[in-house]
Amino acid sequence: MKKNEGITLVALVVTIVILIILAGISIRLVLGENGIVTKSKESKKQMKIAEYIDKVELSRGEIAIENLGNITLEDVVKQIYKDKIVPKGNITKLEDNKSAKMLTKEGYIFIITQDTVEYIGNSNDEATVKEAKMIANTTDGIVTLTIKAGMPGEIIQKIELYEEDKGKIENLVIPTGMSKIQKEKAIELPFYEEIDRVYYIKVIGNATTLESEKVKIEKNTNTIRTANDLKRFATLVNNGEKFKGQTINQVENINLSEICNSNVGSWEPIGYIVGGNLEEANYFDGKYNGNGRQINNLYINEKNREIQIGLFGILGYNGIIENLTVQGEVTSQEENKAVAGIVGRNDGIIENCVNMVEVNSIKNTAGGITGLNNGSVKKCINKSNIYGKYCAGGIASSNQKVEVIQNDIPNTIRSPEIIECTNEGNITADGYIAGGIVGKNTEKIENCKNTGTVKTQGQLDTSTTGSGTGGIAGETTANIVNCSNRGWIKADWSWAGGITGHAGENVKIDKCYNENGMIETLNYSAGGIVGRIESGTIENSYNISLGESYIKAGVGNAGGIAATCKINLLVKNCYSIGNNIQSEESSSYKGSIVGVIQNNETSIENCYYEKGTSLEIVFLDGYTLKKNTAIEKELSEFKLNARNENSVTYALNNYINSEIWGQEASINGGYPYLLENKER
Repeated sequence: MKKNEGITLVALVVTIVILIILAGISIRLVLGENGIVTKSKESKKQMKIAEYIDKVELSRGEIAIENLGNITLEDVVKQIYKDKIVPKGNITKLEDNKSAKMLTKEGYIFIITQDTVEYIGNSNDEATVKEAKMIANTTDGIVTLTIKAGMPGEIIQKIELYEEDKGKIENLVIPTGMSKIQKEKAIELPFYEEIDRVYYIKVIGNATTLESEKVKIEKNTNTIRTANDLKRFATLVNNGEKFKGQTINQVENINLSEICNSNVGSWEPIGYIVGGNLEEANYFDGKYNGNGRQINNLYINEKNREIQIGLFGILGYNGIIENLTVQGEVTSQEENKAVAGIVGRNDGIIENCVNMVEVNSIKNTAGGITGLNNGSVKKCINKSNIYGKYCAGGIASSNQKVEVIQNDIPNTIRSPEIIECTNEGNITADGYIAGGIVGKNTEKIENCKNTGTVKTQGQLDTSTTGSGTGGIAGETTANIVNCSNRGWIKADWSWAGGITGHAGENVKIDKCYNENGMIETLNYSAGGIVGRIESGTIENSYNISLGESYIKAGVGNAGGIAATCKINLLVKNCYSIGNNIQSEESSSYKGSIVGVIQNNETSIENCYYEKGTSLEIVFLDGYTLKKNTAIEKELSEFKLNARNENSVTYALNNYINSEIWGQEASINGGYPYLLENKER
């Protein structure tokens, strides 16, 4: 007989084991309950489960797109069969449940509903351990209960979910004929419940009932998901809870239509002062993160109280509201001075928010983002119409420092500011002050733009201390930097400007422009940048009035940069092009740079205007310029490359020895633009 030279199976196994041991790996690590082989099998199983869930979700998405989201469970089932995920007959009914079905794929069992798919277990798995176990995990205001049940030698008949204070709350949906089940149950936790919740389950088999240990779920203190959550939050703030140091997260879009409407009544603002007593103020002093979500159908119609009005009435000094869009309508029929869509009075920080609330302040002032800004507003947009009886602004009705409502603030109080904000809505005041960004301004405004229509009806005060209609500010006593206007600015009295209608003493307007905005007044002072300025400086700014755009003063005083200068003015390193600058009742009182001066202290330095417009540089009205180096240029010279020494761009940069101006054919119609506000 020939000798057997082959290796036996036993010898092969022994050899492999020896190699594993020599490699320092234990048998348990490879073959044990938590060994490499076991984990590999479990990983493969989880991949299969995820693959089947993804396929069902793709089918659901496909049918949802075809039916514009209006689908039923039967629609989902038909699409699953159509996509051949399982053969017909593998989706079956569940006892006593019409809203869910059971899908079986290669022994894996899933429960599907109109909106969900959930893995339950494997029909081939037999329970080896008696088990009634529940694990809780809470994320974003939702507790997920992971339930594991096992009945060796029995069939699980039912799984009951209990809440300690309420008793049985639900029979969980399960398939029949299984001794081992894994299931998840998601429960939304309302905001700030009075007590924590305690859950447990009962697993009922043919002859045995198992009860799990009780699981305590802490109350939701930081997540807002529903309209009722938001209402509860408002109630807590209005009862004195300030939430200082806490972050409240909104994780879903919220519809307030059933909470506040013309039938059930107004939304109660989150924080407000009754009667103006600062010591009794209720305000939010934490962080509210909207996470890019919306609050829709806000409704306020305040008829009886003088309070701060908006989604939030008052935001405290430490308060922050960010990443939120609010839509709806707000009306104040009282003498309320802080009326807006998002925050009535802001002492804190509002950032990256959008107002889509129509605001009407029938007896006083109105803003889009905030009424009174005593804090910081950054990167916000107003998209709605804002009306104020006396004063209106797309971002704020007023941006000015007032007494802070609380005492626990740093020694250095932040100054009010509005930075990188945009108005796209129509802003109207019956009275004398309206601005695309701010009505009345005494503080910092930078990097803002207006594309909306701004109007004052001229029905009220016409004094020199309270009038102005502007693309950025109606009236300002503070500097404005890097801002722009492309909207229609119309004053039915006087003083309208692309940037500001009325600038006070020693005001500086820097790096601003009006690009084809329409500026007009019924009476006096329509200017591309400023309507009337008491004294100050306008520099590195420009006006373009071409095509159908114009600057028009009904009686007199129209200017490409400024319309009227009262005390003294320096216009430096600016340009204005276009001949649509009109003083309708006079052939005079208009100028390509300044409409008219009423002093002998005004200077125009290194400014450029279009040749052949028939406009003077300035109408002097019996006065003289202190200095004048304005230069007439052909329109083509405004479009020459910035490196060309004959170009206006080159001359503007060269004069200040700094390259802040650029020129490109694809930007600003090919005319010089400001590099810092290229995107404005």
